Amino acid sequence: MTTPAELLRSLARTRASLDGEEVTFWWSGDVYSWAPDEPYRRVFGFEGLNVSRLVQDTDAGPDAYQLLTREAAFYLDPVTREILETWQDLPVIHVWNDPANQKWRPFPVPTTELGGQVCFSLEIPLAYPSPLPVAQYPVHSAGDTYKALELFQFFADRADLAGDAPGVPATMSWSRMSP
Repeated sequence: MTTPAELLRSLARTRASLDGEEVTFWWSGDVYSWAPDEPYRRVFGFEGLNVSRLVQDTDAGPDAYQLLTREAAFYLDPVTREILETWQDLPVIHVWNDPANQKWRPFPVPTTELGGQVCFSLEIPLAYPSPLPVAQYPVHSAGDTYKALELFQFFADRADLAGDAPGVPATMSWSRMSP
């Protein structure tokens, strides 16, 4: 049986590296609008990267980690894939998350066995004060609290996880639902 601490260690080796080396993930995709009574519509391309390193969180115990990350992402023209500076005559604000850190404690990490691969799934609900409060941005605000859901999947080969390397090759999938 795999304990939560063992599962977290496997996820940590897949998402980052136990030796503190920097790990980079890159993504490319699209952003769609979904307005009431309207069909889905692709409005932007979206491309970004995340650079992270893992450190032991000694204050929280021997099986705890801090994932220290920075990320940048860019909204693109959906056809030409060029970085947008404006959209509908408004400036485009690209993503500069510094930091985008996480604290990890042992928990039953959801996993799916896929033949020779293991998939680790993370569901991250977000809720924080909106950068576009209704009082200041009545036309462009979805509310005073920004709420979103990020869904991550990290895939690693079972054979790599059976070894003792501090980090293993991985691919990832990311979806986000947000206003």
